[in-house]
Amino acid sequence: MPASGKSFGILLVEDDSLDATLLQGAFERYGDLVDIHHIENGEEALAQIRLLVDDEATRRPHLIIIDVSLPDVDGAKLYALCSFSTGSRGIPIVIFTGGDHEGLEGCAVSDPRTIYMRKPDSSYGYEKAADRMLYHAAGYIAESGFQRAG
Repeated sequence: MPASGKSFGILLVEDDSLDATLLQGAFERYGDLVDIHHIENGEEALAQIRLLVDDEATRRPHLIIIDVSLPDVDGAKLYALCSFSTGSRGIPIVIFTGGDHEGLEGCAVSDPRTIYMRKPDSSYGYEKAADRMLYHAAGYIAESGFQRAG
């Protein structure tokens, strides 16, 4: 994630430009409190997650949002890397999907830092989704004592 003066870093992995725009717009309501780094494909996301392990100077995001229907990388693979990678350990994750992924929904139930969310069908729904994502991440961070490097 790029260094910036904004306080809450979000790594958004979303290939659909409309979904990304709606979600980024929903987070804009928080102004400078939120810094979104948007990645459009799975390969770049995998590289970014690996960078969290290999480069201690890389700022860790406070939240990772993963679209599981990426064209180049299976979202479950990306989620697994985020879940088990030492670089992303402790970072709350949102599995964000427009379809049914029962296996991933089960992962979200068993992992307290992960939530499973279906993509909304309105801009108001995206605002509510953004609120829920931040509420989830802030609660997990407060409980776990997660510290962001950088």
